[in-house]
Amino acid sequence: GNRLELPEVMNVGWLDKSHPYNRADVSEKMLTQLKNLIFSSGDLDIHVNLTRGIHQCDFCGEMDVVLEQNGKRKWLGSDELWIPSLKEGEYFASPSLIYHYIYNHAYCPPSDYIVSVLALDLETKFNGQEVYNRLVGKY
Repeated sequence: GNRLELPEVMNVGWLDKSHPYNRADVSEKMLTQLKNLIFSSGDLDIHVNLTRGIHQCDFCGEMDVVLEQNGKRKWLGSDELWIPSLKEGEYFASPSLIYHYIYNHAYCPPSDYIVSVLALDLETKFNGQEVYNRLVGKY
C-alpha cells in the first residue's frame, strides 16, 4: 500500500544494510536521554504504532533487542518513537531500533534529531500516538 506522507514528520533512522549511513560517536548523554524517553510512561509516551511482531536488526540479525533499566525491560523493534522537534509543530519518527543502531552500529542521527532528543524534558506532556492519529486524520 501507499505510505502516507506527513509533511510535519521527518523520518530518521530507518536503516538497512543495503544502504550506507552516517557513522559517528554519539554522546553518552544523548544515549542516556533516549533510553530515559523509551522507558518514560504516563504523561510522556513517545511510542507509536505498536505491533505484535518484532523487527530484527538488519545488520547483526539480532532478534531480541532488549533494553533494561531499573529492572524493567523493553523490546525494541515493534514500534516507532516520535520525538517533538524544536521546530514548532514538527516531529521526528524513528524505529525503536534506532537506539540499537546508535549503540551497536555507530549510527549517527542528524544533529536536529539529537538536539530535539536532548531538549525533551521528561516531565513534558506528550503522547506520540495521539499526535500520529491527529496528523493522519488531517490527510
